[in-house]
Amino acid sequence: MGEAGYKLIKALKEFKDIICQKYDIKEVILFGSQVSGTAGDDSDVDLIVVGDEFRDKSPLKRPFELYLEWTMDYPVDFLCYTPEEFEEKRNEISIVRHAINEGIMI
Repeated sequence: MGEAGYKLIKALKEFKDIICQKYDIKEVILFGSQVSGTAGDDSDVDLIVVGDEFRDKSPLKRPFELYLEWTMDYPVDFLCYTPEEFEEKRNEISIVRHAINEGIMI
């Protein structure tokens, strides 16, 4: 990971600090092209966000507040799970399992 990657990680840590102060968030994982080194100029940031904040919310509505907090100059894609959903999916062949194995915990 080059200098741009380290800057992204630093910015994501700041983003995590902000959302953890406002919402009940347990984990944030960066995965996808930003981690694998295949990101291009138009690549997005792929994040899994785990928290009790998402309980009793429709999966489509879960990332809404996170998008409002996002101020970086990268497009972003949030996958939001409750801790129980995350634990269930980590044992399946899924994007969650891939993110755990290949991603970066923020």
